[in-house]
Amino acid sequence: MSRTKEHKPLLEFKNISCVVKERPEPILHDISGTVYESEIAALMGPSGAGKTTLLHILARQEVFGTVTGTTTRHCEGFEIGFVSQQDIFEPFLTTKETMQLYAELMLPSYTTTEERTQKVANLLSELGLAEVADMYVGGNDFSGGAKTLSGGEKRRLSVGVTIVNDPQLIFLDEPTTGLDAGTAMEVMSILRVLTTKGCGIICSIHQPRYDIFREFDQCFFMADGVLVAAGHRVDLLNFYKEIFPHQPMREEDVADLFLDYLSTLNATSAAQVADKWFAFPTAHTRVKTPRDRSKRSFFAARADERPGFIRRTGLLIRFNGP
Repeated sequence: MSRTKEHKPLLEFKNISCVVKERPEPILHDISGTVYESEIAALMGPSGAGKTTLLHILARQEVFGTVTGTTTRHCEGFEIGFVSQQDIFEPFLTTKETMQLYAELMLPSYTTTEERTQKVANLLSELGLAEVADMYVGGNDFSGGAKTLSGGEKRRLSVGVTIVNDPQLIFLDEPTTGLDAGTAMEVMSILRVLTTKGCGIICSIHQPRYDIFREFDQCFFMADGVLVAAGHRVDLLNFYKEIFPHQPMREEDVADLFLDYLSTLNATSAAQVADKWFAFPTAHTRVKTPRDRSKRSFFAARADERPGFIRRTGLLIRFNGP
């Protein structure tokens, strides 16, 4: 993706730390960064690096521990979506019924039945779910004997119900975990399409294949709660070459080699590498022009524009009734 176009920040975070009484060392150490519109940012690192904790803090999800630091959102709360690692749905609803339920719950009350129906149809088509629209979602509690959605289809449905109201900023926790290579790439392709509409995306991910890694516009490499390096993969490649000047290096290898290296670091050694990164002359500088928050999608609803309590309760009874 071209880096010449100016993309406006959607989320800025500064000096994020997290401590728990049970651990002598913080879970997160003084982490700062920016997520931009029309880009995919990835939080990467070995297990225990703190990437999921950071993602949940930035998404304002509940976390265990005391959090300090600041986050500044250049979009409204109703313009933000979160996709958890677990795909949790009512198993006896079909794909289409699930999308319809979320459309009824999340779209503004001023949208018509025809507009909601068309929105659902468009999303099912864009997500490649039109052919399984009448298939039960299924799950652990499903015992109907009918064919149900695959893991990849459920993950696409999770994305679908999140984007039904056209969010500007989306958080995803391990979006490719448990998926085969082809299905994982399908999910990433959907996310890339969302960026063409101006959406900013940030996800946590463990050890992606190169074809997925190259979809990331910005990578935050973490180790033991420390942000070791952050930037475009070309910058990170050049940085790794500086650390290990005599080691042959290709762009295809940088993610695996960097992650293997990070797994050997503790908080102290990670901070030492981070100092080298912050002194490294990166190739890409960013101009931060605030986004115009007055602009929003027709389908983005403030809390007071969504269906009221009685309407929502009726919808849940109707969709989950006998």
